[in-house]
Amino acid sequence: MEHKEYNGWTNYETWNWNLWYSNSFTAEDFDGLNGDIHKIAGFLEDWTGEMADEIGILNGQAFFSDVIRASMNEVNFEEIAEHFVDDYELASTEEAS
Repeated sequence: MEHKEYNGWTNYETWNWNLWYSNSFTAEDFDGLNGDIHKIAGFLEDWTGEMADEIGILNGQAFFSDVIRASMNEVNFEEIAEHFVDDYELASTEEAS
């Protein structure tokens, strides 16, 4: 299956993650990561996995858990991390003005 951009994002899965969860974080959540895209992406991916475990959506081997895993694997956490860094830098610039 060919993946296409969706609403300016890498794909639907990345856009959908951003839609649902981007407001769950503040700049303080990324303290100590020094704007490192890879570290922030890893943090977001780990957080997503922990949330899935917490609600039990990935428990067992079943159709829906397989579909959720496949969808989660398509999320471009690096792209989302870049947006967090850009938004944080923009906010910092505006606050300094």
